[in-house]
Amino acid sequence: MTKSSKFDVLMRDITSGTLTDQQDELVSRMEEVLEEEEMGSMDEMINDIRDYLTSKNKLDAYLKEGVMQLPLELVFSWFSTTIKKRKESSKN
Repeated sequence: MTKSSKFDVLMRDITSGTLTDQQDELVSRMEEVLEEEEMGSMDEMINDIRDYLTSKNKLDAYLKEGVMQLPLELVFSWFSTTIKKRKESSKN
C-alpha cells in the first residue's frame, strides 16, 4: 500500500468536511504540505500572491489600512493549484 502524501490527506479531509470551520488547522496543514513538497514557506507563498496581485494591479483591493488581507479561499486556491501543477509537472 502506498503512503498518501500530506497534500492528498489534506484534500481528502477538506472534501469530507473534517476541516470545516477550522481555519487555524487548515493553515497549519498547508504549511506542512509546503514543507513536505519542498516548496518554501507560507510566507513565501503569500509573497508570491502579493507579487501576482501587484502585477495585475489588484493588490489595492486586498489592502486594509496598509495591511494585506487575503481571504482564506484565495490563499487555499493558490496553494492547491500550485501543488497540483508541481505534481503534474513532476509526472512528465
